[in-house]
Amino acid sequence: MRILYLIMILSFCFADIPDSWQVTPSDYEYVFTVTAQLISDETITLNSSITIGAFIDNECRGVNTLSQVGENWLLFMVVYGNNFGEEIEFIFHNETTNSIHIIDETINFDPSGFAGTPDAPYLFHQAIDGLQGDLNQDSIINVLDIMIVVDIILGAEQTVYQQWAGDIYEDSIINVIDIVTIVNIILY
Repeated sequence: MRILYLIMILSFCFADIPDSWQVTPSDYEYVFTVTAQLISDETITLNSSITIGAFIDNECRGVNTLSQVGENWLLFMVVYGNNFGEEIEFIFHNETTNSIHIIDETINFDPSGFAGTPDAPYLFHQAIDGLQGDLNQDSIINVLDIMIVVDIILGAEQTVYQQWAGDIYEDSIINVIDIVTIVNIILY
């Protein structure tokens, strides 16, 4: 069991995670552990460049990369929270392709519980593909996406996907630079 905790800590320390995927554990009273495998394109993902984030109400509550354990690639994640029953959504980032993907499954936060074990991991399935700049997820980067970025800059609520897709300049801030970058993509 100590080896699994060591793997969790080391994989987090060396992860190259998106800047907006940060969590402050001291802000939360409880933890929930997840041990999972990721299924993408109907096969189990065998890739250390995958980072999975756990989000409650669009706030990052846990993040880690897949780790190889024997023949398997597993996610060992601690998810932080303060309230029983909050819905945890999961998203993964593929560092190799710089793409973000929604995971179909959600889990309710339970401070006394866990999801999956190394012998019987919880299975995550890729839901949809993402395209940076395509905030409305219609597979086209156009003026509608610019309008969403403007709304976000003016204070509109945003989803985790929109945070990633809208920060096309990749400076962890959605601002006018992202609008200019999207306009350049549209024009060229």
